[in-house]
Amino acid sequence: TVKQLDIAVAVTLLRSEPLSGVTLDSQNRPIDNALLLPIQCGEEKLGRSIAESFSVRSGADGRFQFPRLNEGRWRILVEATGFAPLVSSRVDTGAQGVVFILTKGSSIDGYCMDADSHSPAEGMGLTLDGGLLVGSVRTITDGAGKFRFDNLPPRSYRIYPTDKQLVFSDSEDTIAL
Repeated sequence: TVKQLDIAVAVTLLRSEPLSGVTLDSQNRPIDNALLLPIQCGEEKLGRSIAESFSVRSGADGRFQFPRLNEGRWRILVEATGFAPLVSSRVDTGAQGVVFILTKGSSIDGYCMDADSHSPAEGMGLTLDGGLLVGSVRTITDGAGKFRFDNLPPRSYRIYPTDKQLVFSDSEDTIAL
């Protein structure tokens, strides 16, 4: 026998409006192909995969437009090759002429070695956490134990081994840019 199910679906329609503007570098030159992701509306944070489904890219003139965002105050993550990611202050939907200025980021680099043998710690996973809304960044040391994190905005960062069973022998693991 086949059992028939009754399913009720409630659909809530929310008011949406466009949001548009331009992405520029610190010299006021347009940034082509910047990725813009709506990551937070009010107190609700969107996960990366959901934000990507609403993402837009800037054109050659740096201009972008989100055709429809739910009405509210949004924080926008802006990423572009060679620039530090930018998380905007809150921007209201319906705003036009919003300007996002991206800056060249800083870098953190260094090396890891085995505390007992003093040999390079090749293949060691490191996590960099700077309190970004988008989470932490990871890298792996190379054959010489070297690592590098690029295009970082100015703030304090904490570096720690990705493997929770490993620890740094130096207790200072916070770096300020």
